[in-house]
Amino acid sequence: MKKITYLAVLVGSFLLINCKKEAVPEKSKLDLLTGRQWKIDKLLYSVKGDPTTLNYTSAVYKTCELDDVYEFKKNNIFIRTDGTNVCGSVALYGPYGTSSWNIDSAFTSLTVELATLYIFKYKVVSISAAALQMERLSVNYLQQEVLYTYFFKVAN
Repeated sequence: MKKITYLAVLVGSFLLINCKKEAVPEKSKLDLLTGRQWKIDKLLYSVKGDPTTLNYTSAVYKTCELDDVYEFKKNNIFIRTDGTNVCGSVALYGPYGTSSWNIDSAFTSLTVELATLYIFKYKVVSISAAALQMERLSVNYLQQEVLYTYFFKVAN
């Protein structure tokens, strides 16, 4: 009886040691960016050298733009489409419609080019399965360097 108990414990231990959960492969940043639809969550504004940050979301986006869907397709096509709340006019802020996009190999610099008329260059700050944060450096009407920080959330 002791041999059977000893054998059962030994077999049980062996099974527990060899039972591993399969590792779920981590998605690449490219898969995170292109594998979902995004919506603007908020836009922050700051002047270089000034610690004050202002929430510019409602200042630059019309209510009908806040439900727009942003997609980065794997074939380097960028698409911004109206959500259920349609503006009826072209978006006033940021890239809109269909254009092209590119990203550097380090996944830090993303460019959206709209018909060679507008080129939007962003620094990718962070990306996860639920959120995307990018920054865009610009110059305001007072010729001050300003930083726009975009926060996106997954649509749906």
